[in-house]
Amino acid sequence: MNSTQGQRRSAFIALIAGLFAVLAGVSSLAQVADREATSEAPASVATDLTQALTVETPEAKDKAPARTAPYGEAEIRRALQYQVSRSAAVNPYYILGPDDEIIINLWGKQNQTFSAVVDNDGFVTLRMDIPRRGAPADRSPSEVRFSVNGLYFKDLKMRVVRELARLSSDIDPQRPESSPILVDVNLGRIRGITITVWGEVQKQGQWTLNTTISSVFNALAAAGGPTPNASLREIVVRRPGNTIDHVDLQQFDLYEMLTRGRFDEALFHLKDGDIVIVPRKRGLTEIKGEVKWPGQYEVKTSETLQSLIMIAGGLTPRADPHKIGVLRGQNPENERFVAVDYTSNPDFIVADGDEIEILAQPLARRLNLVEIKGDGVRQPGKFAYRKGMTFGDLIAQAGGLYDDAVLDNAVLVRTLEDYSLSFSTVNLKQILEGKSEGDTLHLAPMDKLFVYSKYFKQGGDKFVRIEGHVKEPGEFPLASNMTLSDLIFMAGGFGDPDFVKQVYLERGDIVRRASGQEVLIPFHLGRLLGGDKGENHALESGDVVRIYSVKEIEGQKQVTVSGHVKYPGAYRLTQNMRLRDLLFEGGGFDDSDFLKATYLDRADLIRVDARSHARTILPVDLRRVLEGDPAANLALESLDELIVYAFDQFRDQRAVTISGEVRNPNEFPLTENMTLADLLSLANGLTDMADAGNIEIARFPPPDAMTARAAQLITVSLGETDPAAVRLQDRDRVVVRRRAELTPKSTVTVSGWVVRPGPYVLVNRSETLSDVIQRADGFVRGAAPEAAYLLRRAPAGGPRADEDKTGTGADDEDNTGAGADEARAESKARVAIDLPRALDDPHGPYDVPLLDGDEVCVPERNWIVEVRGEALAPGLLQFIEGDRAPDYVARAGGYTINADKRRVVVIYPNGEARKARRGWFFSREIKPGSVIVVPGKDGKYPLMAPLTLPPASKAMVASRPAPEAGVAGRAEQTGPEPERPARPSLQPEVQTAPDRAETTGTLLRIKAAPAGSAP
Repeated sequence: MNSTQGQRRSAFIALIAGLFAVLAGVSSLAQVADREATSEAPASVATDLTQALTVETPEAKDKAPARTAPYGEAEIRRALQYQVSRSAAVNPYYILGPDDEIIINLWGKQNQTFSAVVDNDGFVTLRMDIPRRGAPADRSPSEVRFSVNGLYFKDLKMRVVRELARLSSDIDPQRPESSPILVDVNLGRIRGITITVWGEVQKQGQWTLNTTISSVFNALAAAGGPTPNASLREIVVRRPGNTIDHVDLQQFDLYEMLTRGRFDEALFHLKDGDIVIVPRKRGLTEIKGEVKWPGQYEVKTSETLQSLIMIAGGLTPRADPHKIGVLRGQNPENERFVAVDYTSNPDFIVADGDEIEILAQPLARRLNLVEIKGDGVRQPGKFAYRKGMTFGDLIAQAGGLYDDAVLDNAVLVRTLEDYSLSFSTVNLKQILEGKSEGDTLHLAPMDKLFVYSKYFKQGGDKFVRIEGHVKEPGEFPLASNMTLSDLIFMAGGFGDPDFVKQVYLERGDIVRRASGQEVLIPFHLGRLLGGDKGENHALESGDVVRIYSVKEIEGQKQVTVSGHVKYPGAYRLTQNMRLRDLLFEGGGFDDSDFLKATYLDRADLIRVDARSHARTILPVDLRRVLEGDPAANLALESLDELIVYAFDQFRDQRAVTISGEVRNPNEFPLTENMTLADLLSLANGLTDMADAGNIEIARFPPPDAMTARAAQLITVSLGETDPAAVRLQDRDRVVVRRRAELTPKSTVTVSGWVVRPGPYVLVNRSETLSDVIQRADGFVRGAAPEAAYLLRRAPAGGPRADEDKTGTGADDEDNTGAGADEARAESKARVAIDLPRALDDPHGPYDVPLLDGDEVCVPERNWIVEVRGEALAPGLLQFIEGDRAPDYVARAGGYTINADKRRVVVIYPNGEARKARRGWFFSREIKPGSVIVVPGKDGKYPLMAPLTLPPASKAMVASRPAPEAGVAGRAEQTGPEPERPARPSLQPEVQTAPDRAETTGTLLRIKAAPAGSAP
C-alpha cells in the first residue's frame, strides 16, 4: 500500500472515530481524531526515543532482494503453470493449411451459412447459393476455388471477400462493411501439429499441439518444463526447409522477452515438424551490489558487462560505475580479481563463474535535515535544515502545535560530531517566548524534536470491547462509571425477543488484564438482563466482554442421510422431524427413473445411544415410508444416520476387459447383446501398431460352475470375421496383440566422461556397449573406462542402485549421497561391466547388448584406494602401481585382532567384487578407485559398495574438459611412472574402429599401462 492510500485510510478511520465520538457524547475524542488524520499516535515515548537513537543512512530503495536461483527459472516455471484453454480464440497469425475448416456467414440482404475444408493442395472450394453477377434471377449454386495455403488467419476475411465479390455484385471488396451482403469468416475444426522437444527438458519426445497454442512456451509445457541445467538464452528451433538438404535454424533468447518484452514472431508460431532443442547453459555469472535485480544470470559466449547489467535492470542511482570488481576463478592472465571502469570499458567480456560486484558511491553521513515528531505536532515529519534555523522555524514549518501540547518538557535528540547521540529536554515555552538565549535557540543538522500532548501523557484513549453473539460487536470508549449493562445496551440486540432466544443466558465472561496476566470474570447474563445488580460489574480500560450463542455452547443437532440419494449429507434436526422429511431433504424420490434404481425393500437407520454411545441398526421398510405408512415413518433423534441402498448393490456387476493395442484399454460394463465391435468402439478403436488378424478372447466359465475349467481361448481375425457377429460374455478378457514386425522405440543414455553424452535411440535390438560408445565419439581426457558401469531397470522387489549394501543391515550415513550417477536412477540396478574388453572385442562375450532405459556411466579416473572394515586406520589411500591388498592394509595400520585375513574382498570400480587372494601365494591386482574390504571373524562385512567420487571430483564431472584436437578414437598412454603419481595426462592416438558395415567413426580406448610406466 503506497503512502497516498495510507493517508486516505488514516483519514477514513479518523472520520469514523470522530463521528463515533459525537454519537457517544465524548467531546475529547474530536481533537484526537484530528491528529490521527495527519500523524500516527506513538505507542509510548520509549518507542519513539528508541527509534530516534538509531542513526539513519539512506538505502537504495529500488533494489530487489538477491535471487537464490538463476534469473528466469522461476519466471518460466510460473508461466508454464498456466494452461491455455483449448477453446481459445484463433490466433490472428495462425497459418492456414490442409484439413482446416473455414466457416462463412452471410447476412444482410441474404442470410446463409456454409463451410469448406482446405484440401491437400492448400485450395478451398466455396459452393454457395447467391445471385450470380449480372443475372439476379439465376440462383443456381455458384462455385469459386482459390488457394489459402500459408495465409494468416487475419488476412483470410479479405481474401474470401475478394473471391465472393467475383460472384455477387452485392459484395463490395473495397468497402465490405457497408455492402448489402455482409461477410463474416471464422475457423471451425483446425488441425494439430507434431513437434519434437529435445535436450534439457523433463520429458523428451514428440508432442501434438493445438495450432492455436503452438508456441515455444507450449512446447516446453508439454515436455514438463526445462531442467535446472537448461539454457533459456539459446533455445533452437530446427525447421525443415523447402529442399531435402536445407534446414532452417532459429535461435531464441527468452531473456529478451523477460527483460525487454521483445520476441520473435516465430517464437509463438511453431510449424508442423519443428524440432525444439533446449541445450545446456554455457555459463552462469553472479552480479551483486548496486544493480536493481542482483542475482545469478545465464551468460552466452562473448557476453559483455553492459548487456549483463541491462539484463539485471541497470545500475541503481547510487552505483559507482568506476568501481566494478570481477572475481574470476580462471582466466588467461591468471588474475583472481579484475577491476573494471564501466564508463570506459562497457564491452568487458564476462566469463562463466565470474562474481561481479558493483560498489556504491560514498554517502554523506551527516544529512541536511531535521525532524519533528509527536502527537502534539499538527504536521510531524522531516524538513530541510538551513543554517541558523531555530525551534520556532521548525514548529512553523510543521504547522504549529496543538493547544494541549506539553511545551515545558519536549525531548531533543542530537547527533554529535563523532556521530554519538545526546538526549536532553527542552523548554519550548521559554524558547518561543524569547526567555532563552544562546545555542539553545538554534537547531543542528539531523536533530530530532519530540513534542507530546497532555492527552498522551495522561494515558491516551481508553476503550472496552464486546464480542460474540451481539448485534454490534466492537470497541467502545470507556466512560466514567461505565458498567457491564451499559456496554451490553450499546452493543444492542437484547430488546429483540427472537434474538434473545438464540443467546446463551447461563453465562458470559469478562476478560481483564491485571498485573500482566489475563483474569476471567464470569457472570450470569440472564440475571443481569433481569436487573440483578450483583451481576452488573464495573468495567475497566481494556476489558473484553464475551457473549455466547446457544448454538456455540450446546451445538446444533443434526441427522445424516447417505447412500442412494440425490443429496447425501448432514441436515439440521428440527422438531418432530421423521424419516420421510429427511428423505425429502436428500432430494426425494419423485423422480421415477431414480426410484427404479432404489432398493425399496430395506433401508437402515443407525441410532447412537446417548449414554453408552452404542450404535444400533433399525431396519426400515423404505417402500412403506414412501407410501406414507405412519408406523414405518419413524421419528428421528439427534445423530441418526439413514442409509439408502441402490438396487445394483445387491447384484454382481457384469463387465468385460480389453487391453493391448487399443487407444483406451479399460474395463467396461457388459450390456445386453454386446459384441466385439461395441467393445472396440468403447476402447476408441485400434492403434496403428495393432494386429487386427490376431485378437484373442479369454472366456472364463461362470462362477457357479460345478467343475473348475480352464479359460477358453478364442482367436478372431477382423479381416475374416465380422466383429459385430462376435457376442461377448461376462468376464471376457480381450487382448489386441501388437504386430510382430513392429518394435517400440528404445532409448539408452550415455553419461559421464564421454565426448557426446546424452540419450541415444537404439536402431536395432543387437546394439551393444561398443556401438553406443562409438556413437558418443569415445572418451574425454580423464575418463576411466575400466570403472564404467551400467544402470538397468531393476525387477520388482530387486535391489536398486541407491540401496545400502551392508552385511549388518545398518544404515551408512555416507551412502546417503552416493554420487550423482547413482542418484539419477532411483529404480535402477547397477550392473558390473568390463568396458575395455567390450571395446577390444566388439560383439564379443563382454560386449553387453543394451535394452530400453539403460544408462552407461563412465566416471572420472579416481587415483584413490579405500580400505574398509577391520583395519586399524581404515580410510582413503593414494593409489600406487603394483601394490596389492596386503600393502594397502599395511598402510592403513595393519589388521585388527578381529580381522579375517583369508576372506578379504576387493571391489573394483565397475562394481565387481572378488577375493583378494588367488590361491595360497598370489594377490589380485588393485586398480585405481578400488575398495578393499576386510571382514571380521564374526563373518560380517562392512558396506559393500563401490567407491564414489569425493565432492571435488563430482564438481569436475559436471564441468568435464573437452577432448583435445584429434581425440576422437582410441588413445594409448606411454611414459615413465613417477613414484607417487598425481593426476596423469593421456596421450591420445587416433585409430580406426573395427571394420563393420554398420559402424562409423572412431573410439577412444584407454589401455592399461605396463609396469614401470606412468598410469
